[in-house]
Amino acid sequence: MNYRSYQDLNQVILSKLHTIPADVDLVVGIPRSGLIPASIIGLALNKPIADLAGFLENRRFASGTSRKADSRFPNSVYESKHVLVVDDSIGTGHSLANVKDRIKNSNIPDSIKITYAVAYAAPATKDQVDIAFEVVKMPRIFDWNIFHVHAQDICFDIDGVLCHDPSVEQNDDGPKYREFLSNATPLIQPHGKLGYLVTSRLEKYRSDTEQWMKASGIEFGELHMLNLDSAEERRRTQAHVAFKAKTYQRLSGARLFIESEVDQAKRIAQLSGKKVYCAGNGTMYYPGTGLKTASNEIANFTFRIKRKLKQIFFQLKGK
Repeated sequence: MNYRSYQDLNQVILSKLHTIPADVDLVVGIPRSGLIPASIIGLALNKPIADLAGFLENRRFASGTSRKADSRFPNSVYESKHVLVVDDSIGTGHSLANVKDRIKNSNIPDSIKITYAVAYAAPATKDQVDIAFEVVKMPRIFDWNIFHVHAQDICFDIDGVLCHDPSVEQNDDGPKYREFLSNATPLIQPHGKLGYLVTSRLEKYRSDTEQWMKASGIEFGELHMLNLDSAEERRRTQAHVAFKAKTYQRLSGARLFIESEVDQAKRIAQLSGKKVYCAGNGTMYYPGTGLKTASNEIANFTFRIKRKLKQIFFQLKGK
């Protein structure tokens, strides 16, 4: 499963800006994912931006006050000469074909030239667009849809991924922990049925976990839990990572593991021999290498610094 992050998207677009015709005067994003590359392109080139519906209805996004609009910006989208229509990717080509039909059957003047671009194209459909910043083989998954695509082929950790981690006080392996299990705050609402849940929660909390999943509207296939007597034994044996990695390794249908903790994500990847996505920092870890590229290490460092600065800011604000 080929993975691309937000950072990868930004880098590939900035490196290929020169392939965009110089006379493009409006960038149109195809909702929802196409709005991400459209925004990057529009901001980088200082061009006005619209979503597809706005383009069809002769509306563009306001420019805001932090960046002065170019005096050459058209007053309406129908005054544009050359429009770049952007999506994040093209797979089968069906979605793009639908967009082309909508544009063709709209009131958009025939005088407007339209160029179609995608950030990532499949080898079989790259010729269906005018510009493809990168060709990526199928199957693939992106940072912005990782919780909603191919969910049936993914192992999901629970705490820190599907819901908040328990606090130290809540993690008493007793009544406070059971209360946490019943009232944990969901972090995401995945689209579709999840294939596998692999958690270091203890087997004795299976019923509590299943009830929370049902109450939260999260459907799943298999639930794998750690079969130990107590949390103290789990901490003493440090069984978290080995259990997750072993389970992930033997699940032949699982092509990805989503873990919240960085160190655990790295070790699961190494022990299982399969890639792991860390929800805590948005990084994909690979067996053997741990990090995809050195640039990810820089991104992780920046992420930690920003998080620390935010903590300091709110601490000072509270004084």
